[in-house]
Amino acid sequence: MPLSIDDAIALIVKSLLTAPQLSPNYVPNARTQAYGCDLRVADVLGTWWFSENAGKNPIPDPGETDYAPFHDAAWELARRGVLRLVQRSQG
Repeated sequence: MPLSIDDAIALIVKSLLTAPQLSPNYVPNARTQAYGCDLRVADVLGTWWFSENAGKNPIPDPGETDYAPFHDAAWELARRGVLRLVQRSQG
């Protein structure tokens, strides 16, 4: 069952708490794993998706209805000024 937008917002905010620059274990090169970003929506969805489908073999691929709440949540957080949907500049 797809997540609600509120649940997706909560997962994104939780992920922001461990963003490379905000983490107490900050490693300057940590952003390279996220393609120069503090957070990638696809990574948040992936973490949730694999935890929800851990008992299934093989694990199914997420569909459009699974991605939708995460994209809507990212846009809502951008509208509120919590996220900026751009790649962070290096340096």
